[in-house]
Amino acid sequence: MKKYFFFDIDGTLTDLKTHQIVPSAKVALEKLKQAGHFVCLNTGRAHYKAEKTRKEFNFENMVCNGGNGIVLDGILKENIPLDKQGALKIIQEAKEKGIGYLVAINDSQEVYGENDLFIQQVGYRKEPTTYILDKEFDYKQVDNFYKIYLALDEKEEAKYLELLKSGDKNAKGVLIERNLRLVAHIVKKYQIPNKDIDELISIGTVGLIKAIDSFDASKGTRLATYASRCIENEILMLFRSNKKQKGETFLHDPIGVDKEGNEISLIDVLSSDKDSVVEKVESNIQIRALYAKINTALSEREGEIIRMRYGLVDGKCKTQREIASLLGISRSYVSRIEKKALKKLKKELASK
Repeated sequence: MKKYFFFDIDGTLTDLKTHQIVPSAKVALEKLKQAGHFVCLNTGRAHYKAEKTRKEFNFENMVCNGGNGIVLDGILKENIPLDKQGALKIIQEAKEKGIGYLVAINDSQEVYGENDLFIQQVGYRKEPTTYILDKEFDYKQVDNFYKIYLALDEKEEAKYLELLKSGDKNAKGVLIERNLRLVAHIVKKYQIPNKDIDELISIGTVGLIKAIDSFDASKGTRLATYASRCIENEILMLFRSNKKQKGETFLHDPIGVDKEGNEISLIDVLSSDKDSVVEKVESNIQIRALYAKINTALSEREGEIIRMRYGLVDGKCKTQREIASLLGISRSYVSRIEKKALKKLKKELASK
């Protein structure tokens, strides 16, 4: 009676530790063939990679590429690519979550990507690989995807989470490091002109650490999904906390009303678009008043910082960090001076 035998490679035909061919496996295969049985190599490896093993063991038949590749009598009958829409969805989700990716778009050791994020997060692949990284690479224009490599897959994530449970501090560091791009991605959505991005990243990282400490894999959610909510919550808590702090002034705070009773905010007056300011305040009087108050109500240092911060000198706004570098002071000191100056301007313009 003819039987059908399918063999995996790792741990079956080769030794798991040495990755060398097990001699007894070769002998057994030959005996099965001589007895008239159907023998077939069965592996998730790409066709080009599995071919070497197929020939070494003298297999005439092979299932490869995760079941999408079929070799019969030594001839490749088909090698079906991944579902394109599914592949695009996976890549898009990886990009949104700051996870590095690489794709194989043909049956070879070449992998493509738009940057080196994958390598930054997990290093170079252990197997021979030709990296083709190009910022102009557009995965949406790719016809066929044969493999998608993500920087942190579920198995690897689970491994580090288990290590963390056992008290491995290095595991926590790895999980934090590989999810920092997720923090940066989320911070972009909440960045506002008067809030330093470094502060938001620091707060977002706190949210990430809390997520890693409290994550429960048994609930069936990926760490990145859970961490996203924790990071966003931490940033929103910062905003709510800042609003409650007395004496802090934001550019969108109201400073008065125009002739028709419409509320005017400080950003309206500081706007570089002269026409839009005129529309809102009816005339240039308020603009002239603003410049006058900067000269009279503020100290020399306060005025200098406000002018640079909002582009009142050359039309180019500078960050707090840039101003700090120019003046030889700390960024936090620039921030305090700016807040104090805005508070003064708000009071002066509102009482005018």
